[in-house]
Amino acid sequence: MSCSKLCLRDDPDKFREKRDKRNRKKREKFTALSVEEKEAQRKKNREAYQRKKLEKMHSMSLPQQFEKACKSPFSASVICSLPAQQYSHALNHKVTGPIASQTSKHNENVHGIIGCNQAHSRSDVSCSHFTEHFTGASKSGIRISPSPNNSGELSSAELGKKLKQQISSFSSYEKGSTSNSATQHTCVPTDMIHNADKSFICMNCYKFLTEIAEQTSDLSAIHPTYEVYEVPHNRSTRTRRSAGNQPIDGVHALQFINDQADRLPPKTDCQYCGAIKLHSETPNFCCSDGQVVLHENKLPDILVELFTGHSDETLSFRTYVRTYNNMFAFTSFGVHYDKSLCKRTNGIYTFKVQGQTYHFIKDLIPHGGSGLYLQLYFHDTDHELENRMVVLERLTETIVMKVMEVMKSNPYACFLRSLRNVPNLDSYQIVLKSHSQNDQRVFNHPTASQVAALWTEIENSRTSYARHIKIYTKEGRDHLVQYYYGCYDPLQYPLLFALGETGWHPGIRRLVRENPKKRKRCIQRNKSTAILTNYKSAEDMISAEEQVSNDPENNGEFVSMREYYAYKLQMRDKYSPNILNTGRLLQQYVVDMYIKIESQRLDYYKSKQEFIRREQLQGVMDSVITGQCQASKISQRVVLPASFIGGPCDMKSRYVDAMALVQKFGKPDLFITMTCNPSWPEIKNLMLPTDEAHNRPDLLSRIFHAKLDVLKQELFKKEIFGSVAAYTYVIEFQKRGLPHAHFLIILKPCSKLYSIDSYDKIVSVEIPDQSKNPYLFNMVRKHMIHSPCGKRNPTNVCMQGGHQRKCRNNYPKPFADKTFHGDNTYPTYQRRNNGYKMMVRGHEVDNRWVVPYSPYLLGKFNCHLNVEICSTVKAVKYIDKYIYKGHDKIHFQLNSQNSNGPNSNGHVSAIDEIKDYQSARWVCAMEGIWRIYRFLLFQIHPAVIHLQLHLENCQPLNFREDQDLRDIVRNRFAKRTMLTEFFYMNSTDSLAQNLKCTYRQFPEHFVWYPGRRKWEPRKQKDCIGRIVTASPMEGERYFLRLLLTHVKSPTSFDDLRTINGAYVRTFREAAILRVYFESDKSQQQCLEEAIMYHMPYSLRRLFATLLVHFPPSNARYIWEQFEEPLFEDISRTPQISVDQIRF
Repeated sequence: MSCSKLCLRDDPDKFREKRDKRNRKKREKFTALSVEEKEAQRKKNREAYQRKKLEKMHSMSLPQQFEKACKSPFSASVICSLPAQQYSHALNHKVTGPIASQTSKHNENVHGIIGCNQAHSRSDVSCSHFTEHFTGASKSGIRISPSPNNSGELSSAELGKKLKQQISSFSSYEKGSTSNSATQHTCVPTDMIHNADKSFICMNCYKFLTEIAEQTSDLSAIHPTYEVYEVPHNRSTRTRRSAGNQPIDGVHALQFINDQADRLPPKTDCQYCGAIKLHSETPNFCCSDGQVVLHENKLPDILVELFTGHSDETLSFRTYVRTYNNMFAFTSFGVHYDKSLCKRTNGIYTFKVQGQTYHFIKDLIPHGGSGLYLQLYFHDTDHELENRMVVLERLTETIVMKVMEVMKSNPYACFLRSLRNVPNLDSYQIVLKSHSQNDQRVFNHPTASQVAALWTEIENSRTSYARHIKIYTKEGRDHLVQYYYGCYDPLQYPLLFALGETGWHPGIRRLVRENPKKRKRCIQRNKSTAILTNYKSAEDMISAEEQVSNDPENNGEFVSMREYYAYKLQMRDKYSPNILNTGRLLQQYVVDMYIKIESQRLDYYKSKQEFIRREQLQGVMDSVITGQCQASKISQRVVLPASFIGGPCDMKSRYVDAMALVQKFGKPDLFITMTCNPSWPEIKNLMLPTDEAHNRPDLLSRIFHAKLDVLKQELFKKEIFGSVAAYTYVIEFQKRGLPHAHFLIILKPCSKLYSIDSYDKIVSVEIPDQSKNPYLFNMVRKHMIHSPCGKRNPTNVCMQGGHQRKCRNNYPKPFADKTFHGDNTYPTYQRRNNGYKMMVRGHEVDNRWVVPYSPYLLGKFNCHLNVEICSTVKAVKYIDKYIYKGHDKIHFQLNSQNSNGPNSNGHVSAIDEIKDYQSARWVCAMEGIWRIYRFLLFQIHPAVIHLQLHLENCQPLNFREDQDLRDIVRNRFAKRTMLTEFFYMNSTDSLAQNLKCTYRQFPEHFVWYPGRRKWEPRKQKDCIGRIVTASPMEGERYFLRLLLTHVKSPTSFDDLRTINGAYVRTFREAAILRVYFESDKSQQQCLEEAIMYHMPYSLRRLFATLLVHFPPSNARYIWEQFEEPLFEDISRTPQISVDQIRF
């Protein structure tokens, strides 16, 4: 061995560095190639690799070649290239041993692995089982190998019976094919070597034939030194099995319809907290992988009987449980909810809230009357039962007495009742503590002294009660209980926290667990309790949490509010029944807690805007020049940023991202809607007998999330509709709360749906034959029939219009003998008048009432699953706008005398986007629990990278109000942006210089790291770039975007303004000199891009802006070219004619 090799082996770091450098150069060289050159290089590499393997195989002996073929799928393909004589010799060499005379002629047929997939047609011996990895399938097979432990234990008859059973398990031929080859091999027992009527092995595919094997009686003649066993499947290969145990792949799986719905795969319970886990749930779902440990709240036996009993009394209690809870609550519940949804007259019970929720605490002594809420525990307690029954006469007296018995153990009730014996009560300060000092990880049953106190004036001077609740005797007004108080939950929900258990509060510590798989980030402090600050407001609490998060030793040390309630809202067998089995009260509790979590997040954004200012660099420099160096003097209005999930800016950004996919990959091909089914067996199996599905939002959301994950595997991994290029989906919640998902799928060109025959293979709108498939018939009747409307049911929810009401979905549809394309609409599917009918909701319906569905998906998921072909829809922006319309909101406007002008200080009234969002949103229990569990609301693939766009020295800067602006101007790192670093990479990086990308193409090859503010070569995951939009009214910024869209590999702003060595001052002049405005091309491109995602009213404003600020040479031509999208909304108005629109 040479000295150089020894040196490299002794120094692995140098060897690794040299190898990485060599590989990096190869990657850079390969990346710089064109698409055709890349494909040619890949083909060349494949041929070289195959040639090298072939040479290696030829250097082996024939038995060694066959052994290699049995282990390696590639070597199998090499064996197939050998001559038939050598191949036969290899088989004879492999299969040895004493065999009875009557089966000796079949020895050469039996080889190592028996099993087949479809094979490409060959002129010589077919070896489909060797090439199964190349066709994308993995098969079971039978391997016959010597067994030293089987030397005579089994008799000949027993061995023959065992072998026959094994043969019958793996011998059925695959009817569905996954190969792209047009030629398919059909396995028939006619092409046999030697004696065809006796042989049970097909020589075309080397597969056992069940029919021949069953007729063979002398299989026991095979010597017992060979055993039969199953070859394990290759799990990495996408396969599916039909009823005949046959693997099915891709679009061919649509031919196999289930005769029963699939069940979710089981999953083991959490090893730390014992929570029941479902499919697709991560270890962090329940207890953050063991880091969150909380004491479980147990319901008293009396309440357990009321919540789970079967008597009429318990049924009445569960019906009015929210009323009973409000009767015994210590605080009032201020909320605006939809009362129509709380009535069972038309649909399931749904608790849906608009705006904020408030908890108010009243004075101790009522101002007339018997009192309400906490007053009932103090005032006139001798007649407490009568005073409570006055609230609502329909409540049951015996139930009220039972709850009163439970409340005798409540610490808050005990404290308030004890105040009756205190003389001179007005001389004391009555205080409810924000939370008890108990460690919730161990014990959470506080006493009366731990939740409340009476302070004298002397004690008040020594102890601050700023973070506690002061109860007044006769002040005459209600006081707000802050959401971050630990007593927020037990004061409002005494039936859930009958023993006064404290809810979430700041300072609950995590349990530190050592996980060897995770990198140790910091050293945690070993403290049992947290030292809390005196919080006077939400801003103080958020500021304290911000300081804690900035401390590296305390990062992630405390339990967040979302983690706390995600832990509490889990199913655990040893703590059942619990809060999850409290029926309608659970819906109110979930909504209240989610609004509480969201309020904390919004308060964080609001408080952050008070001490962090955002301004352009040029504005900061101008302030420094004028002598203003205090950052607190510059500010912006209160905004809700796009980082807040579900906000208006976030939804608009996601909509534009979805249209960026359309711009890159083309229009969507499939529009799929999946709705949760409350009758899924997985839901019913986890409910108590007294539970109702609509009162278990936790179960509905978790099962739907698991089913949704299975659907994504079918669509994107197993590709039942073809190869997917891009997709996006959104989770929404119906008026009655059930979740549903909208999918938009863009297929690759090789899988596009070009013909109506391909439509019929995917979508069906006909009632199936009940005699042939009764299960699918029942599924269509249960899920895919439009509710009878029109004359049959004029009050149906789908009916709209004033004088002449009609179905907004245009049901019933007309009959159609075949499928045909529509005019800018969904296809008209085949709806034959074949006489098939069924009874739905007391009405007889036929094919005209069937909603488009996929028989395969409907049989698999047992829920409403609408599948539409949307590639024929021209205006796909309406579909994207529909799924990204955002959550339910109300529209309102507050008018005042100074709303349109300046206020008393001479300043225009600021717009508070956070307050507007809180006031307008609607929240139901299903959405609340979905967000508490942190399930995804949106997903888009590939990812869309937002590229910053700013003029020179106009990039946004973030800084604190106590900073000196001169330090900010001198900070080069703070000035870095995506755009400036894009210029820097083009001027210094060799890979970027070879690629010669535009700004939009750059993220496809480089990844942006916000923390380091740096671009680095991308290694994996495809994505696309999108430059943020700019209007022509913005002037230079609009022309800068135009240049960045077309100019490749610019190195600076000055480089963009330099054309053929000539430097110009503005980007507008540069665009004109680069001939981007000849023949009105720029205006057309602007409108073409805007048409993809703008609505008609926005397009008309854009067209008017172009006429004013940059008039085209032929405005009428552009008008006629874009006439249809400009007035698409007006043309649908029947009162306005086409001539009126044009003139």
